[in-house]
Amino acid sequence: MANPTFRTGDFPEAEMKAQVTECFSPDILHVFRDEQDGSLPSILSSLHGPASPSPPSSFPQFQSLPPELRCLIWEAALPEPTVVPRTWNNGKFRYILQRTVPPVLQACAESRGLLIAQSGAREASAAPKYQLVQPRGRNDEGVYMNFATESIWIYRGYNISEAEIAGYTNLQSLVMNWGLRPCWVDSAVDKGVRFIQQFPKLKLLTLLVDFSEHGWPEPSTLKGLKRLKRNEVKRIWSLVRKAFMKAEERDPSWTAPRFHIVHRTENWSRQEAK
Repeated sequence: MANPTFRTGDFPEAEMKAQVTECFSPDILHVFRDEQDGSLPSILSSLHGPASPSPPSSFPQFQSLPPELRCLIWEAALPEPTVVPRTWNNGKFRYILQRTVPPVLQACAESRGLLIAQSGAREASAAPKYQLVQPRGRNDEGVYMNFATESIWIYRGYNISEAEIAGYTNLQSLVMNWGLRPCWVDSAVDKGVRFIQQFPKLKLLTLLVDFSEHGWPEPSTLKGLKRLKRNEVKRIWSLVRKAFMKAEERDPSWTAPRFHIVHRTENWSRQEAK
């Protein structure tokens, strides 16, 4: 049976712009950002003279601070939210989440007790809680994730075991690559939707789109190339949104997550996938 046809006009232009253009990130933005970051220390040193002495490596008075203040300090030491890739490990011959232990969790027992969620325990504070994610069960080594703010990036290895799916029960943000077979391709978008329906708490899906000029009509100008890319992003967005609508009609109890498209480059910023 042929796939139903549709037009990008089936969806309001304003709705597509809200989800696409704000996440469309040309290389030049990253180049500017990298150059700006690299030149910042020299600019500051020229303005303020010699560099100030490095901060002390210890704080002996910390233990004498009130517990409430220490709690605020640990919360302030939390790292920025990140996108954790799911990569193939040749030594273990399986996929793993590539993530080191956040430094704040290695500081002391107090920081771990505050920031690591304990099963069955009441929340001690409003601090974001890390949980130990063990994709292969309790006997497996795991990584610490804060599913409220951090994402998992699946760019290969579409087939995931039920045990691993169970380990990601609290996942709220998922990043995947457009073209990841057999789900995120034109003829199998419904499979991609069925895949993400396995994550009951998912609130955001981000698809990374790589552009290949091979086989495309030769644009006469750079503006023409940008227009081709923009039209392709809108086409993908419409495909996925249409599949979301069909899935919600089949299962009224399921609500589609928010959906973003990010133009992936060699220097793409994982912050854009949050």
